[in-house]
Amino acid sequence: LLAIPTTTGTGSESTQFSVVYINKKKYSVSSNCLLPSDVIIDPILSLTQSSNQLACSGMDAFCQAIESYWAVSSNKISKQYALEAIRLCKNNIIEAVKNKDKESIYNMAVAANYSGRAINISKTTAPHSVSYALTSYLDFPHGQAVSMTLGNFFQFNYKVDESSVNDPRGIRYVKKTIEELIFSLGFKEINEVVLYFESLLLDIGLLNDNIKKKIM
Repeated sequence: LLAIPTTTGTGSESTQFSVVYINKKKYSVSSNCLLPSDVIIDPILSLTQSSNQLACSGMDAFCQAIESYWAVSSNKISKQYALEAIRLCKNNIIEAVKNKDKESIYNMAVAANYSGRAINISKTTAPHSVSYALTSYLDFPHGQAVSMTLGNFFQFNYKVDESSVNDPRGIRYVKKTIEELIFSLGFKEINEVVLYFESLLLDIGLLNDNIKKKIM
């Protein structure tokens, strides 16, 4: 199975997952048969994406990497993949979307691959789960739908307590993980992260007042 991605977001060329919607309900398929044996990543195939497509697919990669890092099933290897994807996304997504910079689009293609490798180990978490309803019922593209709740879940995980924690590694581990993510994004406080993602979505056209009204 040879996979050649033409977008810079899903990382599906490095996962064993597939998704299908039936009557607005999302079904997931997981099989080693779906994991490509060979991959060609040629960013030239991604240059014809619209700015909106670059934004949506890029945020999918960004969210996958962050979710993978805090996922209950994460491990040292998945975290390494996730951190590399996070670094590449943060440094390149704006230039890729707003200026269609070739090098930035190339780096986003690599980021997507790393994010795919990460979630192939850890799977995704709550932002992805919530996103499927936003896509099914409000017609938001997947990457946009996922990114809308990322900041909220960042805060939720940062404030985890005995009643909400479901990671067997415990509260201290979860809080340490979120602090590592905050640092990896170049910030010191959780509020800075929340503001960063809201600002980023505004900057790349995935959030505005009309969109906010639509989801309220």
